[in-house]
Amino acid sequence: MAKHRKAAPRRAVPGVLVGATAGMSAVLVFSADASAATTLPQADTVIGVGGWRNPTGDRIPDKFQGQLVPDGATFVPVEYPAELPVDPSVTEGVPTLRTAIDDTGGTKLVVGYSEGSLVAEQVKRDFGADGGPPPDELQFLFIAAPFVPNGGIYARFPELAIPGSPAPARRRRRPTTRRL
Repeated sequence: MAKHRKAAPRRAVPGVLVGATAGMSAVLVFSADASAATTLPQADTVIGVGGWRNPTGDRIPDKFQGQLVPDGATFVPVEYPAELPVDPSVTEGVPTLRTAIDDTGGTKLVVGYSEGSLVAEQVKRDFGADGGPPPDELQFLFIAAPFVPNGGIYARFPELAIPGSPAPARRRRRPTTRRL
């Protein structure tokens, strides 16, 4: 280091801060697994829409350590391409999911994972526009959804262009006018 520069004094992190941080982390980690089973929606039928490269949705029951599809519930996988480009894949999955919803009775829980959540979200929006089953009969659960605020890839990186997905909305600059 040059003679005219002095090293900045190192400050010790107070033990209380380190202990509090570690304690809060432990609470969050250990309480997440214990409460997952009690907070998951329950339904007679769980309809699963898998993510990218999971066209059969067979990995959906493993989410939440096997407690997503409780004993006595039926699991119905939705098959769709689950590949890139995203738009054609989602477009092909929407009617398949709607058919699965229409063909099952009782209460239903639609679980969409990642790209599959885009399929489930589109069906949910369609039901909002043209009427669908009542909320006490049909629920949705999105896992790793790209549109989750402050967490989904589309929310965190609005300028990101994924092949086959809609182009992100870019800010348009107002034209400047000059007075002569």
